[in-house]
Amino acid sequence: MRRQNYPKLNKKTTLEYSNITFKKQGPHTKVIGEIKNNMDRSFSTAHFKITVYDKDKNILDSSNILIPNLSSGQNKTFDTYIINILPNQIKYYKLQFEQ
Repeated sequence: MRRQNYPKLNKKTTLEYSNITFKKQGPHTKVIGEIKNNMDRSFSTAHFKITVYDKDKNILDSSNILIPNLSSGQNKTFDTYIINILPNQIKYYKLQFEQ
């Protein structure tokens, strides 16, 4: 599984993610990961979107991730589901901050 590569930003202006895993849950995929808030601001709710792609980089699906009470400097775990897509179908992913 490969993450799409994007330029690195100044740590004080980023939300950094790590430990992203994809686990089979019935006919679905459970996505688990961690977010670190490297920004100088806190969020009552941080909204992210994960998009998953096949081997040809076609979009398979996307899912919203809402993380409540994400303070500056804080790490939090998250999970979400990709419906009717199995982990072996996912070859790339992109996680982006929406709000």
